[in-house]
Amino acid sequence: TAQCPFCGSGCSNGFDCAGTKRKHVAELHRPKGFTGMSYVGTHILVTNNCSTDVSTDMSYRGVRGVEESRSYKNVETDIPDWTIKPETAEAQEFWQWLFCLHNKKIAEITGAKPANTPDGWSNVTEKRALENLKDMYKVLE
Repeated sequence: TAQCPFCGSGCSNGFDCAGTKRKHVAELHRPKGFTGMSYVGTHILVTNNCSTDVSTDMSYRGVRGVEESRSYKNVETDIPDWTIKPETAEAQEFWQWLFCLHNKKIAEITGAKPANTPDGWSNVTEKRALENLKDMYKVLE
C-alpha cells in the first residue's frame, strides 16, 4: 500500500487504490520525524503531523525530489495522488510514546539531530500508548 510522502502512514483506501481515480488518504498521520524529516538549517527531527501542517502557512521541501520550498497549502496540487485532510490534533499518544522511545536512534540513522519533543510526550507510558493504539484501530478484546 502507498505511504504518505511526509510521515509514512499507509493509505487507508485499500490495495486497489492507485491514487488516480481514487486518491490516497491516511486516517492516522504520525510525526514526520519517523521518516527522518528535519527542519532546514537546524536538522532537528520534526514532531509535527502532516495533517496539522496542511492547515498552516508552513512550508516543506525534500519530498518526492522537490528541493525548493513549497507551501503545505499547495499539497493537493503538488502531490495530486494524495488527500491530506487538515486537522489540529497533536499526535496520538501511541506515536508520542514510540517517537520518544526511538528519537535518538532515528536521528542517528538519518543524520539528523534528535527532536525536542513537546511537553507531555515523555510522560506517556507504554500501557497508555498500547491502550491508545487499541482505540485508534478499534481493537476489541
